[in-house]
Amino acid sequence: MIDRVERINPQLNALIAFDAEQVRRDAAALDRHRDDGRELGPLHGVPFTIKDLTAVKDLPLTFGMVPLKDNVADHDAVVVERLRDAGGLFLGKTNTPESGYYGGTDNHLFGPTHNPWKTGHTAGGSSGGAAAAVAAGLGPLAEGSDGAGSVRIPAAMCGVVGFKPSTGRVPQTILAGRYYEWAYHGPITRTVGDAALMMDVISGPDARDPLSLPHDAAGYRAALDEVDVSGLRVAWSPDLGLGHVDPEVARVCREAVDALAALGAVVEEATPDWGDPEQAMWHGVWVPGFASEHDLIDWDEWTGQVDDRLVAIMREAEQLSGVDVGRADAFRGAMWDTFTRFMRDHDVLISPTLASATFPLDRFAPRVARGRVPPATAARLAVDLPVQHDDHPLRSRSPRASPQTRDRSASRSPAACTRTGGCCRWPRRSRQHGRGPAAGRRWRDDPC
Repeated sequence: MIDRVERINPQLNALIAFDAEQVRRDAAALDRHRDDGRELGPLHGVPFTIKDLTAVKDLPLTFGMVPLKDNVADHDAVVVERLRDAGGLFLGKTNTPESGYYGGTDNHLFGPTHNPWKTGHTAGGSSGGAAAAVAAGLGPLAEGSDGAGSVRIPAAMCGVVGFKPSTGRVPQTILAGRYYEWAYHGPITRTVGDAALMMDVISGPDARDPLSLPHDAAGYRAALDEVDVSGLRVAWSPDLGLGHVDPEVARVCREAVDALAALGAVVEEATPDWGDPEQAMWHGVWVPGFASEHDLIDWDEWTGQVDDRLVAIMREAEQLSGVDVGRADAFRGAMWDTFTRFMRDHDVLISPTLASATFPLDRFAPRVARGRVPPATAARLAVDLPVQHDDHPLRSRSPRASPQTRDRSASRSPAACTRTGGCCRWPRRSRQHGRGPAAGRRWRDDPC
């Protein structure tokens, strides 16, 4: 693993903190633990990475920002503690945009992360380093965090599994506030089974998060045994009512849904009539959420060394009124009511995660999505499943479970697909992929 990181990572810039000697020391300690006959955890010796928005004691916690390049964490976040306690082997920290503020991965401190399947193109974000690492074989487990798609977007771009849990499932202290119900840690892995295993390890209550929930005794791995989708009521929405989706994206996603139908699911094309959430998302979630970081630095002092768009968010936060936030909250409440009514007739809502596949790094967003809320942003609970795309990796199936069910039910349809091979395959290398670091035979031909 060390050799692979040293060989592949310089081409990707997925890991921005990696200490080979520390990895060797930690691995030796785990070997001694095994040799002493002590009980082994469920992740004993399994490498994992942590995003650079999450605290790892005695390591830099920079948020991808030049002003914080010397900031060092004085503690492990809950999710880090749990991965270590389960026997996991910490591999390094992964890249993120500045403060994780958008769906790409680039910053003034470390530079951009490349898509392993097509270098020079985005890996998505804000957990782009995490997804690129998993896709390139730089560790099978990665911690990401997701407020508006930051686990699901890069999982889609890189063709891996990304799961955003519901509020409280995984204790979080990513943001300064403790009552946010939209930003959480989530696993990024190569398989649904690995994501379930990681969720079993990192979920459960902790006093540091007042919204954290009790651990589900049944567990996520146990839910993978429930792979019979016969009679599962599937709502298939090609665009969630949010605008244009690339026709090829829609086509390959529809093929995945057809695979579920062949397994006995009852599929209906249907979309919740919830209106356009763009302004409500911006005024009710994004700007108020980042306002909690307003006093982190002097934004005027660091002009030119922090992304202008992030500075603009801070300036908008200074002008946003309580009425603006209240209206956004009311819209979000109505949107939730619409969703719960919609899900009375369906067990799962499936849609494309993104409107397009990967695009060049010099673009801030895909042309088809500019000025629009991407589907990944519209719902809080989602798990992404890779599907075949002719020219790009694409994790476009995004099942959303009924609010009356628990998170582990969202793994039911992905688990069925992965066990049958019906809708989960690693993207083949095409002429357009070039010779990216993950394009070799070992990774090109691997099944999901």
